[in-house]
This record gives sequence, C-alpha cells and structure tokens, in this order.
Amino acid sequence: MRSRKIFIVAILVFAVAAWAKVFPPTGKHKPLYFEISGKKYRYWKCDKKLSFEIDGVREGKIYIRTIAGTKPKVKIYLDGDKIKEIKIDEKKSKKARHSKYNNITKAYVMQIKIPDGKHKLTIKSSDLIFVRINAKKKIKYYSYVPQKHAGGMVLVSRETEYGYYKSKKSHPVMFEIIGKGTVKVMTRLLYDKTMKGRQHYSVAVRIDDGKPITYSFETEPSSVSYFSNNKDIIPGKGREITIKIPEGHHYVYVYPTNSREIAMRVLVPEYMVKIKK
Repeated sequence: MRSRKIFIVAILVFAVAAWAKVFPPTGKHKPLYFEISGKKYRYWKCDKKLSFEIDGVREGKIYIRTIAGTKPKVKIYLDGDKIKEIKIDEKKSKKARHSKYNNITKAYVMQIKIPDGKHKLTIKSSDLIFVRINAKKKIKYYSYVPQKHAGGMVLVSRETEYGYYKSKKSHPVMFEIIGKGTVKVMTRLLYDKTMKGRQHYSVAVRIDDGKPITYSFETEPSSVSYFSNNKDIIPGKGREITIKIPEGHHYVYVYPTNSREIAMRVLVPEYMVKIKK
C-alpha cells in the first residue's frame, strides 16, 4: 500500500515577493545601457514596435524615455487590445547619460498589472523611444500547519483570526517540507502576568540535523491582538523570520533558545505546497 502525504494548508494569504524581473523584448534586440545617477539600467530601442512576452500574475512599471523635443505618440497593447495611448512630453533628464544619444528625457512611468497566464505586451511609437519593463511576480502564500507543536492558539488581530502554534525549547515546532523555496515564520513572544514592557528573546531555526541559526528580537506587548483561547497570555508584537529551504525533503525545527515560550505561524509559498506519494 502506498503512503500518501499531503502538506496541510489552511488560511490563504497574499504577498508580493521580491521577484523583480526586467523583461527583454522578443526577437533579436540588443539592450542599451543608460547611466542614471551612477548606476546602469537596461533599455531597449523602439523606433516602431516592440513586443514582450510576460507571464502573470505580475505588477510592475513601464519606463519610457525619448529624445527631448520629439514628443512621440505611444500606443500600448495587451494581447492585441489597446490599453493605453500617451504622448511622451518629458523634460531632459539631468541624471541620464548615454554615449550615443544626447538629451535623454526623464522617464515616463506607467503602472501595469498582468493577469495570470502568458501574455503579449506590444508597444508602438511614432518616433524613437527607449523602453524598460520591470515587474514583480505576485505569489500566493498559505498558512501551514506544522506536524509537531506544543499546542494550538487562536490569535485575534483587528477582528481577524489566525492560527498560531506554541513552541518551547523542550518541545519545538517542527514542520516537514519539500524545497527549494523561501518560507516565512511569524513569531510572537508569549507574555505572562509577571512580564512587563519591552523584552528581548531569541529564536533558533534548524534544518534537519544542521547547525541552528539564532535570530534575536526586541518586542513589546501587542495593543491590537489577543489569544481567544487563553486570555491570561498576552502576545508580543509579531517578528518575522525568512528561511531559505534547499532542494529536497526537509524537517525544520523552530524554538526559543531559553525557557521562554513563543507562538508562531508558518507561511509557505504556493509553489512549495506539494503532494508526495
């Protein structure tokens, strides 16, 4: 009989991860490098039309520069449908430099939102422009139930409930996961009646039998959160740990380094939520 293990997920949350990407156009186009405030940025020359293939869900920006005084008309299409028509009339930039092109303008910046799936973004211009598209991928994160913990807790913050799990040095939280990816762990120091004001605490993270990494935090009692199933314990303000999981199947242990207790919540990106047979 085959064993089937499902990574358990609970509350769906959204976050924008720092997967920023500069998209090159389709076809053979060499980039130009503009020096702006001492840094080099890739742009592509467009004298008639450029097309870009972009996979969603993404949010980002289109940067368009031109030669001062030319004032080109620009049309932007998504999958063949015109979504924007603009006239570039920016002033000469005092910071942008290029060895071949003089009088480069300031960037016209347009916000873009790309839906899920693969899409074709096309830019058409009546005159020479320079284009750069920079977008971040939007990733869904899920609240993940650890396989071992010292007790479940329900944290209420601004009228929303979140599942937290208690961790002790003698009874750490352990969750089993398949990498590669980045996991977020929200920790809160548990205040009892004897603890007041600002407090320091440390949290150790160990992957499999590796050497623990220690994170130190300063916190204070939260004024907007409480535990609905234990009113005698006051949650500290949340502190975040980012854990990079290597390729393969792993056991991750998270626990306080001393006798103090913490509550924690594990957030796993969608691409790491897998089924193992």
